[in-house]
Order: sequence, then C-alpha cells, then structure tokens
Amino acid sequence: MAKYDWIELEREFTTHKKHATTSLRAFAKLKGIPYGKNFKEHTEGWLTKRAAKWAQKSREMEKRTTEQQIKSAAEFNQRHLDLFDKALDAVEKILSEQMSLSTDMFGNVHDSGVYSASKLKSVVQALEIAQKAQRLALGMSDKPKDEDDDKEKDEGFVISVEDCT
Repeated sequence: MAKYDWIELEREFTTHKKHATTSLRAFAKLKGIPYGKNFKEHTEGWLTKRAAKWAQKSREMEKRTTEQQIKSAAEFNQRHLDLFDKALDAVEKILSEQMSLSTDMFGNVHDSGVYSASKLKSVVQALEIAQKAQRLALGMSDKPKDEDDDKEKDEGFVISVEDCT
C-alpha cells in the first residue's frame, strides 16, 4: 500500500483555487489515489474545512474591498471639502473687498461705497450652492441641491437669493 502525505493533500485540497469546486472523488482520481475506505477515512471533514476556508477568504476580501471603498470615499469627500473651503474663502473675499468696487468709463476701479445688487446676488447664489454641496459632502443632508421643499426641516444656516432681493 502506497504512503501518502495526507497533511499536504489536505492543504492542497482545501486551499488551492484549482480545487475550489473539485469533488473528493475527482481529487482522488487526479492524484492517483484509490477512492475507497482508506481514502474516505483520511479525507473526512475536508469538504467542510474547504468551505470554511473559502468563506473566510471571501469575508476577508469583502472587508478589504469595503475598507478601500470607505477610504476612497473619505478622500473624495475631503477633496470636495477642501474645494468648498477655498470657494467660501473666495466668496468672503468678494464680500469684503469687491462688492463696492466699480469701474469708470476709463477702466479705473474705484471704491464706490455702494454694493452692486447684481454682484451681491451672484455671490449669494455661489455661497448657497457651496453650502448645499458642502452639507451633502459632510453627510449633514441627503437631499440633492434642488430639493428645497422642506426648508424648515433642514438644519443649519443657508442664505437664499430671495433674502437678498
């Protein structure tokens, strides 16, 4: 009777991808081992072990995939938040410096001391869009930017164009 390395055969059967769906009978034939009582005794529980190992591998792959997706989403949101911060800085600069500037017929810029209604409206619209997008990125709102039906339920401060006209 031939001597077989049952530990190595078990490892191969339960872990190698090429045997993931192989039956014990087909594995015995592939290895040239007679499929009989001796084979059955040595391979008892192999199918269960193989199923458990593949299930564990599947859970680990799913976990790693989910972690990578979360990391990518967090990096993507952080990029958006950084851009929103820059946009808000620009809006703040415009509000503090540019709103009262006017250009005369010679192209010279002067501080008129009077805010331009059209500039104010444009700045407020930009601010409103940035606020809504930032709230979505932070998870503070799950509404797309055009769903303003329930403003009372929406938390936080949002300047609307209607308030400025």
